[in-house]
Order: sequence, then C-alpha cells, then structure tokens
Amino acid sequence: MMSIGIEVLVYIYGTICLTLVAYSIFYKVQERKVNQLTSKRTIFWEEAIKEQCRGLAKGNKCSEKHKKFLCKKLIHLNHLIAFQHALQKQQDEQIDILDDYIIEITSIFVFLGMEYSKKEDMEKAYLAYVISLFWPCHMKEHHRMMDILVSYLIETTVYCRENVLQALYRIGNIQAVENALRILNDHHYFHHSKLLADGLITFSGNQKFLAQVLWKSCKEWDDEMVIAIIQFITKCDEDFTELFWEMMNDSNVQIEIRLALIRYYKKHYYEPAGKQLCQYIEESDERNVILGIVATSALENYPGATTMKVLKKALHHSDWYIRHNAAIALIHLGITGEEIDEILKGADHYASEMLSYMLRTMALNDRERIRQVS
Repeated sequence: MMSIGIEVLVYIYGTICLTLVAYSIFYKVQERKVNQLTSKRTIFWEEAIKEQCRGLAKGNKCSEKHKKFLCKKLIHLNHLIAFQHALQKQQDEQIDILDDYIIEITSIFVFLGMEYSKKEDMEKAYLAYVISLFWPCHMKEHHRMMDILVSYLIETTVYCRENVLQALYRIGNIQAVENALRILNDHHYFHHSKLLADGLITFSGNQKFLAQVLWKSCKEWDDEMVIAIIQFITKCDEDFTELFWEMMNDSNVQIEIRLALIRYYKKHYYEPAGKQLCQYIEESDERNVILGIVATSALENYPGATTMKVLKKALHHSDWYIRHNAAIALIHLGITGEEIDEILKGADHYASEMLSYMLRTMALNDRERIRQVS
C-alpha cells in the first residue's frame, strides 16, 4: 500500500510538471503569434498614417474614409496598441506634420473615449495612456475629452487612475486636473502622495497657477492630498513660504503634513522657519523624534551661530538618525577644524564616532565624483 501511494504521488507530480511545461510552451507560441500580428498591424498603421501626413503636407485634410476606419478599428484594443506603436515610431522619426495629423483626429479620441467607457478598466487605462503620449500640447482649453477622462476615475483601479491623471497632466488644463483630484478626494480613493506630486510636476500648463488654485482649497482636501500638493509646490519652486508658515504653526496639523512642510523649508529658505526647526530638534523625544530627524536635515540650509550650536548639541542625541543628519548638516555648513577636533576628542563616543564616520564617507564620495569627472 505504501509503495502504491508513493507511485500515485509521483504520477500526480509528473502530470503537474508536464502540464506546466505544456502551458509554458503554449503561452510562448501564442505570445510569439500575438507579437507577429501586432508587428504586421503596426506596419499597416504606419503606412496609413504616412499617407494621411503626405496629404496634410499638401494642404489637404484627413480623409473621412480614414477617420471612419479609425473609428471602426481602434475600438479594439489590439488595433489601438498597434496604432500607438505606429504613432510612437513616427514621432521618434520627428515627422513634423504628425502634430497636424493628431490634431485632425482629436475627434476620434473623443469617440474612442466614449466607447472605451463601456470597457474594462485595463482598456480604459490603455486609451488614457495613448492620450498621455500624443494629445496636442497647445490644446489646453476645456475639451470633451477631459470630462470623459475624469469619468474614468470613478470605481476603477490605481493603474487606470494613474494613466488618466498622466493624460490630464499632458493636456494641461488646470480645471480638469482640479476636478480629477476632487474625484479622488471626495470618493476617498487612495492614490499615493508621491505619485500625485511626481505627476503634478509634469503638468504641461502653468504650474504656478495650478499650485495657487490647489492650495486655495487646502482646507477642503484630505491629509494625503494636502501632502501631495505641498510636495508638488516644493518641487516646482513656487514661493509659498508665508502661506505655509500659518499651517506650520497650527498645532492641529498632523505630523505627516508637518514633515512635508519641513522638507519645503529645507529647500526654500525662510528665516522664521529656521527658529522653528531648531525648536523641533531641541524638543525631540520618543513621541516626536521623527520631527527632529527631518528638521535636523533641513537645518543645513540655515547657516548661523544658533544653527551650529543646535546641530552640535544634536550630535549627542540618543537617536542615531538625528546624530547622522546633524553630522551631515554641520559638514555642509562648514564646521571648522577646531570644532571638529573638539568633538572628536570629546567624552561622547557616539558623537565623535558619527562625525568621524560622516567626514570619511563624504570625503570618499567627493573623491569619487572628482574621479568620475576627470
């Protein structure tokens, strides 16, 4: 009985292995067929696009026959993929007239937008991706396409939402982006603040006005959205030092927002912020040590005797990260050789060890950068 049981298990195991091998072979064969078919379709679309571009170069319009053919074929994802590849190739070859061609077919994108609204999320996401690549950059005024894209955000996947947002950033209409963010905010859809901030900085319209519009409604956004907007403003170099200062001093502001504000003031010097950063470090304990860690890093942008005093004191802090950031900030601010000797020869082994370690590390990094340049 024991031998029969083992033989059965071996047989089952062997059958599973053979099935997996067969499936892998089948998948590879099918994938190859799909790729070959996509390549053929891409070549077909390249020729169709070139033909229309030749007509446009002569002052003609895109033929109605071509537009109807686009409507008929591009509602199928496999043709949309091939069409996108063809457009991408033409764009890479820097065919100037291609922009005129894309302008001619914007009505087709609207048609596709309505058709794809009935499809699965992944298909919606792909159409949004295509629009994010090719929408004419000068067409920033309100367009039906923007409303369709915003509608894609409701009850969909993170992948689809991200592609829709990328398309809206490409279009560059402030109202459309604000509407999209309100959908995310009001429906409490989670979209990571870093994704939002990194996307907003690619906005093709007036980033200064976008920042002002978004911050004007800061009390209406949830915390994650506020963080994203602060990160965006930090990256786009807009001067919000005074506006942010009011929030920085609000004791009811949650810690993640406060951290985003500290990082803003690290990049954008504001004298009153320097005093607040010093206070965060001096008051840092187990409850708010994270504020001290980030504030210590930010102080490298605030030279002065008070800053140096606070940073040297921070070298003796019980938290490793505060000591680490304090050492880096001191070196960046130009700690003197006499001050270094005093710390290295001091009684606090942890402080001297950290400063010594960072001096060696940063010296090695500097030498490596010089070697790479030379």
